[in-house]
Amino acid sequence: MNTPLSDELTQEIAQQQINRFVGRFEPSYEYLAAHCALPLVLTPELVNYIRVQFLLNEEVPWIAEADLLLSDLCRPVGYELYAMTPVVRSNLLAKFTQQPFQQKFGANRLKSIAQLLLDYVTYLMRTHPHKPDQLQAQQWAAMVYLDEQRTQAEEEIRNALQALVEGGKNGQAELARLQRLITEFQPQLSQYDSLRELAEEVGRLLKGEIPPPRPMVFEYQTPTVNRRGEIIKTETKTAQYFSEHLPNNVTLEMVSIPGGQFFMGSPKNEAQSYDDERPQHEVTVPPFFMGKYPITQAQWRAVAALPQVNRELKPDPSNFKGDNLPVEQISWYEAVEFCDRLKAHTKKDYRLPSEAEWEYACRAGTTTPFHFGETITSDLANYSAETTYGDEPKGKSVGQTSPVGSYVANAFGLYDMHGNVWEWCYDHWHENYKGAPNNGSAWLTKNNDNQSRLLRGGSWRNYPWLCRSAFRDSYDPDDRINFIGFRVVVSAART
Repeated sequence: MNTPLSDELTQEIAQQQINRFVGRFEPSYEYLAAHCALPLVLTPELVNYIRVQFLLNEEVPWIAEADLLLSDLCRPVGYELYAMTPVVRSNLLAKFTQQPFQQKFGANRLKSIAQLLLDYVTYLMRTHPHKPDQLQAQQWAAMVYLDEQRTQAEEEIRNALQALVEGGKNGQAELARLQRLITEFQPQLSQYDSLRELAEEVGRLLKGEIPPPRPMVFEYQTPTVNRRGEIIKTETKTAQYFSEHLPNNVTLEMVSIPGGQFFMGSPKNEAQSYDDERPQHEVTVPPFFMGKYPITQAQWRAVAALPQVNRELKPDPSNFKGDNLPVEQISWYEAVEFCDRLKAHTKKDYRLPSEAEWEYACRAGTTTPFHFGETITSDLANYSAETTYGDEPKGKSVGQTSPVGSYVANAFGLYDMHGNVWEWCYDHWHENYKGAPNNGSAWLTKNNDNQSRLLRGGSWRNYPWLCRSAFRDSYDPDDRINFIGFRVVVSAART
């Protein structure tokens, strides 16, 4: 069994190789080796070009070119193609940061070599367009040493990594090549950590695993109101989220919902509650990610353009038009197809929320009828506001859907959980909670796909009590109505 060498021992062996090479010939050979360490691949022509441009005054003989390419420092990688190992390259390049080389060649010699290599490769790209990968790597090797070019090189490497996602498992070899380049360029890359993490993420995806979302944080304010609809408290909170990149430069923001326990349903003394919201029962919900907003029309179009899984999707089904308006007139089956296409595109298990997940996410730790308190007002949500729930004054109805995020967030950072559009859940309809699961999963009836499916949240045209956290409704799964939309979830096991 071979045991990997330690980094320290590997460095020592590389330095011994360099010392043997110089000792076998003469000290000026070290100058040539160091100057030729920046290119990833060497040719006799390139070695000669570097010697002539930089070392004519250093008494480096022309035969040193062949001696270098045929030495232990280089290995053949093709016809008249040679490469140094990464550790030999790094040891030789490090000499330009040390005093003897800096006194002889100045502090900017590496940049001069990089500029020469960049010009040389640019010329070869025009004359040898059939070798794009090899020449691109050489170009990057030069660019990372040039301040004005480094960011462009990093962005090109990042784009190359992200392009592999579309190639599926056929991209494994290219991923390995890019990972090697990132490792070799490490000392010069200002974005090394993020590029390495992206490469690892792409690697997991190409292996059929799910890459972890990159968590980010956003800040928001969530109010609490009394029965008169007066704001008695406003808290500033933060939540983690990740952005899913969809076609046409559309993004989908997914908010982290922490796992926990809650009492699902309403107590008997909750005003204008219904028996199908009972018995109240404790449910344990694992962590997951939920859409920050209902799915918008722009997001719908982006996913509807992806390859079909089970059924066709119309690109523009909504009655009320607007990119940032929630998509509506969507059947349950179409919402599931949306999730299936998103799953195929991202390799993440996107789906509709269970009814328990939806109510848990809506409540966000509250036990009041609405996540913002004892009642609802037209300043807080889009619903039929001419009718009141508590002691709040009558409001004014919008009369249609509103752009997502127009109102306040709840304590988890989710918007539009009350009103705007009803949201499909995965569950079948049941008359009450007797026998309901207590683990947060969807409650399904076997062999009954045509049974009514759950809706939650209320809509722009509904009375306030129909928008409560606990209120439940159902429609046939093939119904399409201008007050029904949906939002998506994905398991937090991807973090």
